[in-house]
Amino acid sequence: MVLPDLIGPGRGLETLFQALPLLQHPVEIHLRGNCSDATRHWLETQIPDHWRDRLFLHPTVPNDELPARIAEHDIGLALEQPNPPSRNLTITNKLFQYLQAGLAIIATDTAGQREVFQQCPHVGRLIPPQSPADLATAITDLIQSPPSLTAAKQAAQTAARTQEWQKSSSSLVPISAPLPVPKRKPTVYPLPDMR
Repeated sequence: MVLPDLIGPGRGLETLFQALPLLQHPVEIHLRGNCSDATRHWLETQIPDHWRDRLFLHPTVPNDELPARIAEHDIGLALEQPNPPSRNLTITNKLFQYLQAGLAIIATDTAGQREVFQQCPHVGRLIPPQSPADLATAITDLIQSPPSLTAAKQAAQTAARTQEWQKSSSSLVPISAPLPVPKRKPTVYPLPDMR
């Protein structure tokens, strides 16, 4: 599993770490992003002891390398919180990056992420926010059923191809093109006599 993001509190990691003891099968957790010494200390206090050897912290990479790094994994987690309201309404870049990399996705049920799952329902699982039990169940369902995991990954690849921004950009180009200059004579108003 992978979470490429700013690493720290309030980013869904608490829910992940609370879900780990509920898992019956070992998984690796890969976090990619900036991680200060204070954040590393926070992580050490959050992750269960017997899971520490399965947590891998990776530094950020240039944007052109990120898709390949994400694609090295099977499941992407988008554990967004519904507060503040703006976070509830948006769809984070990582969710789109998971689709493009062909990962199965486990995402929290925020308004923005629900919209993606309505268009692409087979890419993974939508779970309630801050629910370790539901997260553990979603992870278990995917890893215990290789056909389900493969189907979700294939659905993500299909969604990335059919939902690409470039496909809809052609309809945006005429809107953003320069407006034509009207071909009419300007109206001339006489100046008032100032004598």
